[in-house]
Amino acid sequence: MLILIIKWHGTDNTEWYCAAEQIINMIFTLKANPEALIQYLILNCTKFLVDEKKGKGSQKHLTPGKEDSLGYPNSPIMSQASPTYSKGFDEELEKSITMDKNEDNFEDKLAQLLFIVGHSAVRFLIHFDNIENYFKRLKNEAETKAQAGKKNMTEEELDKISGGMEADIERKIEQLHKISEKFVIQKNLLGQYVPLMKNLVMEIIHKKASVRNPIVERACILALCKFMTVSSDFCEKNLNLLFALLKCKIDPITKTNVIISIGDLIHRFPNITEPYTSNLYQKYFFCLTVK
Repeated sequence: MLILIIKWHGTDNTEWYCAAEQIINMIFTLKANPEALIQYLILNCTKFLVDEKKGKGSQKHLTPGKEDSLGYPNSPIMSQASPTYSKGFDEELEKSITMDKNEDNFEDKLAQLLFIVGHSAVRFLIHFDNIENYFKRLKNEAETKAQAGKKNMTEEELDKISGGMEADIERKIEQLHKISEKFVIQKNLLGQYVPLMKNLVMEIIHKKASVRNPIVERACILALCKFMTVSSDFCEKNLNLLFALLKCKIDPITKTNVIISIGDLIHRFPNITEPYTSNLYQKYFFCLTVK
């Protein structure tokens, strides 16, 4: 299934996004450690873009992060240069790809890559939440068993068992929060795409109008919004970009996505978004109509 995303990367058929979303969801559902497959997907889609960019002599800012770091992300997530099964997978991929390379679909490829990056970030957040819930379930089960057998145990032994289990679970949950906050989109392969997304957003803001294919704008801004839902630190540093976009003349669907995303962020990080809420309804929501 992963091959299908890569094979048709760059197609102008918008159903690709629905298919890619469901395939990525399936990877996170079926795989206990989805990092290697997601890494392989992102790097292959990036490779196609970088190769095409070199052929076209495109702008420098289209390269995400440092170009030589794309294959070697340093992170506790996606830490391998390539999955161990990549050789056979590459051979199968080469046999399956029959589409002719078309330089005209560069922006379609760019938009689809950004969609993959953004959706993967959200799925990692959900993945970590599921792991956290699993740890909490283990803790509750241990406490239930300890309470059931307390007649045969001293109070000191019960405290030792429950306290040790609780401390261990709390440490693991704290580690998950740290990975989600600091590593998934900041010190990671996904973080390599932050400069690319911010450059595209700043390009839109400074020119005060749509400057690219609307599909690219939607994918870029939506990916940036998804990154913000993962990390409170990233959200705090970049939230002003969303409000700046609302004052620009951009695609109506993109503007609607921004407003919806702001609503999600208000629910997820109320303390961070609170300074913006005073004039949110007075000023920015009247920008829905594109002049």
